[in-house]
Amino acid sequence: MGLALKPTLKIKTLTAAALGVAAVLPIHGARAEDTAAELRELKARLDATIGEVHSLKARLQRYEGKSAAQDRKLTQVSNETRNHSNTANSAEVTKGPATLASFPYTVNIGHGLTVESLDHANSFHVGGRVYVDGGGSTQPERGLSETANLAQARLQVEGRLHHIWEYRFQYDFVGNIIW
Repeated sequence: MGLALKPTLKIKTLTAAALGVAAVLPIHGARAEDTAAELRELKARLDATIGEVHSLKARLQRYEGKSAAQDRKLTQVSNETRNHSNTANSAEVTKGPATLASFPYTVNIGHGLTVESLDHANSFHVGGRVYVDGGGSTQPERGLSETANLAQARLQVEGRLHHIWEYRFQYDFVGNIIW
């Protein structure tokens, strides 16, 4: 009896193995097709990315070329300006004053506004004073209270004309009364 079962067991084992291999092979074939399709898609995406990288490199080289050209032009203008200013300074030093007409007055804003000719023959000065009163207090029921008043203002204009006439005007503003 043992001999009769062995061929049957072998046949069953071979049949099961053949069915298992047959069942696995189509799945493996489908997986191979999926893998090949995925590889083709990845290759296409890689080619597109490489094309985009080449395009970006070309744009970068164009911009770097423009930047270098701008840097050269900026350096050239800077050198020309420096050479021009050196030439102008050396001309002023060696040939005397500049050929452009100088402004014949000095302006000072130290104490008001003063405009005076270079020979001091003519001058004009505007100045004055402002007196301000102010204070502040805190009261718990009203909060912070501040006040400021213009107590007095004085406007003054004075000057000289051709070393001959001198003038001075002063106007006081005090309260409602003009002095």
